[in-house]
Amino acid sequence: MYEVALDPQAERERDGLQPEACAAFMELLAMLEVAPWGGKSFREDRPKGNMLTQPFGDGLGMATYFVLEERRLVYIVRIAWTG
Repeated sequence: MYEVALDPQAERERDGLQPEACAAFMELLAMLEVAPWGGKSFREDRPKGNMLTQPFGDGLGMATYFVLEERRLVYIVRIAWTG
C-alpha cells in the first residue's frame, strides 16, 4: 500500500473540483494507493521515470504525480478537470 499526499497547489485544485469530479477523484486516490505505476510517464524520453500522469473521470480529469518508491509515497502535484 502507498500513502497518497497532495502538494498545496494540488489541494487547491482538488478543493475547486466540481461535485461530479469529486467521486471520480476519490476513485483515483483509491487506485493510486495500490497501483500507482499504472500511469503514463510524464516525459516520453524517460519512460521509466517516477513522474506520471493518470486520467480519471472518463478522461475529463488528469492528475500528475511522483511515485517515491523508497517511501511508498504517491505525491500528487497537479489536478486538472475539463468537464
